[in-house]
Amino acid sequence: MWFQFGERRSLDGTHDHRTVTSHYLRYSLYSFFRLQIRLTLVIFGVGAVFLDVAAVAGFRAGNAQSPPLAFAAFFTLMVLWVTYWFGFRIAYWLEVRDGQLFWRAGIRSGTIPIQAVTSIGALALLSGVGVIRTANGQIYLWPTKYFPTFADRMGQLYPHIEVKVGKLARFNARLQGTLTPKLPGGRLSMIYEEGDD
Repeated sequence: MWFQFGERRSLDGTHDHRTVTSHYLRYSLYSFFRLQIRLTLVIFGVGAVFLDVAAVAGFRAGNAQSPPLAFAAFFTLMVLWVTYWFGFRIAYWLEVRDGQLFWRAGIRSGTIPIQAVTSIGALALLSGVGVIRTANGQIYLWPTKYFPTFADRMGQLYPHIEVKVGKLARFNARLQGTLTPKLPGGRLSMIYEEGDD
């Protein structure tokens, strides 16, 4: 792919010095979120393996002090469930640029043509979960205080996208705006920006 974030390159990999600008719209959680999710999943994954090994070894030896097999299996299933959702399904970073929607989850990332996006909004029963519906499926995302602004702007820039952010999701965003700590350097800040580069 010739496009790389932050710089322009031509097809042969050299810098493209043309003055072409690219308009972008970016929505994200804080910068080290991906590292945080990956470390958390690794820690819980290692814990699940040790718990499973201890439970099986204790069961074979007839040790009453070992973790129960049912608990070890339940814990492992929960780690796999959390890994699926937080590692592969729930995006924490979105960028719209050059007719494409780029997204990143804890482990997985992808690109979708903006014309394939049909709607953006919050889930009906869980207003704390954002969803982008496409022709091929859904992308779930973390709604932050900027989620309604991002969704509304997407609807303005791309009229074919239906915006479905309800009153409860907008209230949740206002509440997050008042409760989010303001730290120096924006280390834990959420990002919504639009511009040209």
